[in-house]
Amino acid sequence: MTLTKNEFTTKLVTWLMDNLKTKYPDYQIDIVVKPGTLSKASDPKIKKIENYSFLEFEPDVIAILEHKTTKEIELVLLNRELKTYGVREIGEMLCFCRLTKPKHAFMVSLRGLSPDVNKMINHEKNHDIITFDSKTIKIFRWDETDDSIDKLSITPIGSTSLF
Repeated sequence: MTLTKNEFTTKLVTWLMDNLKTKYPDYQIDIVVKPGTLSKASDPKIKKIENYSFLEFEPDVIAILEHKTTKEIELVLLNRELKTYGVREIGEMLCFCRLTKPKHAFMVSLRGLSPDVNKMINHEKNHDIITFDSKTIKIFRWDETDDSIDKLSITPIGSTSLF
């Protein structure tokens, strides 16, 4: 059984919403699939992000978190792939993260990381490729059989507390 990109996206949106609602009850959460170029977004919440006009990229999924009291806006980025993730895709997400400074960033694949990238990040402990500010991009494989996160695939190793 192989999921289509749309089926995979639907499962990830459900997972993301459930995860964020549990972790951030003080926030109103909106999830947008394929929001288009963020700098051209018509959503007034996105326009509240500092320097949003420089956000010339299109994430696969964004969660917009608005604090219920302060009205502060934070983003969560999620990109997904049916194939393995390599350096190119991680570099692209790292650029997105450095521009938006999201609360969280996730990269989810049906196939996980390429063996070379997995070795570099998890075995050689080279986290520079996934680090922005003082945070890291979380990468994991979606297990189609169990219809859930493959907890053994979470990268970097040891960052399972968010899940």
